[in-house]
Amino acid sequence: KKKRPHCPDNQSLGCLTNRRSHLAIEVTKKLKKVQTNYAAFSAMITDGATNTILTTVRPKTQMYLDFGQKSFGKNTTCEKCGMLYMNGMEEDEATHRKVCQSYLHGVPFRSKKMMRDRTVWSSNGFDIVRIRYDDPVSYRNKVKEVNLVVNRDLGFAENSADKKVTTFLCVTNGRVVALCASESIATGYAMVGPGRRSKVKQRASLGVLKVWTHTNWRRKGLASRLVDLAREKTVYGINVPSTAVAFSSPTVDGGIFAMKYSKMEHPLVYDS
Repeated sequence: KKKRPHCPDNQSLGCLTNRRSHLAIEVTKKLKKVQTNYAAFSAMITDGATNTILTTVRPKTQMYLDFGQKSFGKNTTCEKCGMLYMNGMEEDEATHRKVCQSYLHGVPFRSKKMMRDRTVWSSNGFDIVRIRYDDPVSYRNKVKEVNLVVNRDLGFAENSADKKVTTFLCVTNGRVVALCASESIATGYAMVGPGRRSKVKQRASLGVLKVWTHTNWRRKGLASRLVDLAREKTVYGINVPSTAVAFSSPTVDGGIFAMKYSKMEHPLVYDS
């Protein structure tokens, strides 16, 4: 501990002034030390998981550049894929690019293991894989990825999260170009017009939740082939006749397809 300077009586005023100057210097030094320690502490980040101090601070990153463009920071709806995203936001634009490519060309499908384990039909460069509700999560995640594009295209509100749905994906050139989602049901109703049905229940065994073909691959029989496989491989041990297939709330085009496929004037529909 530093000794305070001794002040003779005849020099008390000058000594008092010196003591005050000395005290001011000491306070200034301590204040600078506190500021230095605070700055160092502020640069540290505590990792709660390991309870250690990390001295590396992530550098600031400029997320976007504003050059006065009219579209900057505005929500934009893509004319091709219909996705709503914000211009200038790197994350939004990256997501949009991925969705748009999937929408225009089909969702990428590159899993050789999934193709090897789940293929149920192959012909002329097309492979159809079956993915069930109880398959591994990675398989079901691929179905979810495809459904993002399918639902957007069909205007379909997804409500099959808790259903025991079997999904058939048609793949060519590493892209999913068609889909059929099916489930086991017990009853259906005759379709009597667009968006209308009878009130009389009829027996049905297979429900087609949705059937979709990419625009570039339509009129090649893929939808019919997918429903054929759904009839054969959805309900265990039963090859469901086409007259016992019901379609879930079909669009106008879907209703026409249902009539042609079932060869019935009033094909069956059901509530999914």
